Amino acid sequence: MDINPHYKGGLQQPTPGAPLADDQFPVLGPADPAERTGEKEPIEAQAVHGFRIDYLLNHEPRHYRLTLPMAHLSTQEATLHLMALHFGDAENSLLMPNGDASAEQILAQAAVMGITEVHAVVE
Repeated sequence: MDINPHYKGGLQQPTPGAPLADDQFPVLGPADPAERTGEKEPIEAQAVHGFRIDYLLNHEPRHYRLTLPMAHLSTQEATLHLMALHFGDAENSLLMPNGDASAEQILAQAAVMGITEVHAVVE
């Protein structure tokens, strides 16, 4: 017994004169006019800066290098990168601070996790 009384089985042809989805929702292209005209500079051309982060992990000196499209990296941002690097794949997501955590809360949580004395330097 068919649930849909209008189902005829197999592949159906569209009803002549019925509007198609392409007619109702035309593709207009990129929303940004700069992307349509090619005036927007490619991602590769954007300035990226290299950073070296020196820190202690469980009282052992370490360093980490990363490149970001920003000219300055604050201590709490560098600490968040290190926490994600070392503990981002932990099964307990409660180790990571909330998105609205203050700089003091981020540094305090990092210290509990063993990350201390974080210094970020532009290379």
